[in-house]
Amino acid sequence: MKFFKKINEMIHKKDSYQKLISLFLAFCIWYYVNDLSVGEFKFRVPLEVTNLSSEYIITEFEDKFITIIFKGDKEEINLLNKKIVTSSIDLKKPVLNEPAKYPIQISRSEIPENIDVYAEKESVFLKIEKKIIKEVKVNPVFQGQIETGYLTGSADVNPEKVKISGPESLIENIESIDTLPIILTNRTVNVNEKFKLKSFDDTLVTFMKDNDFVEITLPIYESKSVTKLDLPVKFKNWPKNITAVSENISIQVYLKMKSAKSNQDFEENISAIIDYFSIDKRILTSLAENETVTVTYPVSLSGIDLESFTVLSLVPANIKLTIKKEGSK
Repeated sequence: MKFFKKINEMIHKKDSYQKLISLFLAFCIWYYVNDLSVGEFKFRVPLEVTNLSSEYIITEFEDKFITIIFKGDKEEINLLNKKIVTSSIDLKKPVLNEPAKYPIQISRSEIPENIDVYAEKESVFLKIEKKIIKEVKVNPVFQGQIETGYLTGSADVNPEKVKISGPESLIENIESIDTLPIILTNRTVNVNEKFKLKSFDDTLVTFMKDNDFVEITLPIYESKSVTKLDLPVKFKNWPKNITAVSENISIQVYLKMKSAKSNQDFEENISAIIDYFSIDKRILTSLAENETVTVTYPVSLSGIDLESFTVLSLVPANIKLTIKKEGSK
């Protein structure tokens, strides 16, 4: 109290120099006392996304949390519920396929006007892409060797294809999805179970409707009841200007006889073929002269007496072909 009384006396004196010193000291005290009552508080909040169409997906997000700063009277700030402040970015008009800067919006509807509220940074970078849905083939993955003296037939997968969803840049390169390993070690009985599909490396790619399980049926036969044939693959009904080349020139056919017949009686009548009429003509229509395309198509059997034999499996069941449309001569 004596300190403030002394300043007051100096102010009322006629000496201008002492008055200036007194005013300066008074200002410093006022600033110090006022500064003690002003505080700053920081905390992290999630950055919400608004108005993003379901047709799009965020593939890159600079920061999903941002720092909010409160500045003002310490007592008032301490009494505030910090959760009433939210941050968001409006993606009603997104920039596609390249990183872009989006302004951060702060909602402070219940915050007193004398309290400053702002984000530590004004904007964030995001990359947004179109989201697509695609059907991909399911590949059953078998692991281990069945019991000696047994053979496996052709695996049946239900469903054969599943729908996946994700960014176009990732989905366009996915043609199939594997199952988790199906253990066959020392097995002698058929497989008929549901198996989980392998998860994608990128979490942005997901299965539609949680269809990440498929039913796998794999028949297993005793070898002594099975006939194995090695057949060359032939091309049927192919026009002269379309050529097809394959690395697989033969396949193995596993048959189970319904009646007693020797191999000599029927082997020369059975053919493994890839019929031109089974090829997707849309691929060939878009093929330019002297251009090639690689596709995979199933092998079929002709000339087999289905009343006498059951076809257990074809190995491989599908052949990769390199197709070329010859130029006009």
